[in-house]
Amino acid sequence: NRIGERVFNLERAILTREDPRGRWFDELPEFCFTMPKVSEEANAELMVPGKDGESIAEKGTVVYREKFAQMLGEYYELRGWDKSGLQTKQKLAELDLGDIAQELAQRGLIN
Repeated sequence: NRIGERVFNLERAILTREDPRGRWFDELPEFCFTMPKVSEEANAELMVPGKDGESIAEKGTVVYREKFAQMLGEYYELRGWDKSGLQTKQKLAELDLGDIAQELAQRGLIN
């Protein structure tokens, strides 16, 4: 949905303008990589979808740092952002947010 994508990118642009942390802003707290996941009432074994529709229990596992970084990069690519997690002029222009792109570029926050 184009309207939703515009809104999401506008929100991201505001966050970038106010605190230009890019990828750092999307990082998980350190405990996610070191403390095993625990049960929750609605999903005791922390079941998640796996390959080919197979269910996988993630109870007792941690977030794998390398896999998370890879997935975050893929997410940015799907969003049309750069590898640092910042939007691109091209993506913002594509969403008719060229004026936003110009402001961020003047502030040195996007290329």
